[in-house]
Amino acid sequence: MSEKPTYEALENRVAELEKQLARYALAHADPGPDDRDRKGVDTRLEMAKRSYNLALEATSDAIWDWNLADDTVFLSDGWQRLLSDKQLALTYDTWRSRVHPDDLEQVRRSLKRHLAGKTRQWREEHRLRTRDGRYKWVLGRGRVVEKDPSGKALRMVGTITDISEQKKAQQALVKSEQKWKAILVNTPQIGISLNPEAVITFVNTHFLKLTGWETGDVLGQNWFDMFI
Repeated sequence: MSEKPTYEALENRVAELEKQLARYALAHADPGPDDRDRKGVDTRLEMAKRSYNLALEATSDAIWDWNLADDTVFLSDGWQRLLSDKQLALTYDTWRSRVHPDDLEQVRRSLKRHLAGKTRQWREEHRLRTRDGRYKWVLGRGRVVEKDPSGKALRMVGTITDISEQKKAQQALVKSEQKWKAILVNTPQIGISLNPEAVITFVNTHFLKLTGWETGDVLGQNWFDMFI
């Protein structure tokens, strides 16, 4: 069985995808009418496009390119693989319609902040609906790559990475901790939990009765500072 990727591994993969996006932006840039060495420019653009297309074929992540001028979005084939839908229409409305209703407002709010220049990049964990109606957790990241002279965003590119397995593991850990704490809360023995820095993160009722402290007196305190 292959090992599931960690969040650190995902961050490394996203960093690599951002390099691909930089190549994408170059490959699809307009060199403008004033370039003297037009042949050289065309050659560099063609090389950049080939590099981008090879990188795009090699990744299972989804890449998007949003033209804010006409509110259209290019979505890579990775979207069809991610959402298990080969008939998926590659449009902005498709993406928006697939975002979980509980996540849509937050996604829109964070996008609006980035487009207004209030954040260096956009980053949001949210859920997308697959063809069979299930939802996958994804990590969306992107940034504005083109603005008009007044600073208004004209174009934004980004990536979507599937983090469903990481979310499942995270949720399972939370449930396990909740079950463990439920057992310890009323046990007749002292129950204490420390994090790796020896900071107290949990104490049970029996501990509080024996010490006479309140929960707020203990949580967040260093164990060694209190008792040694």
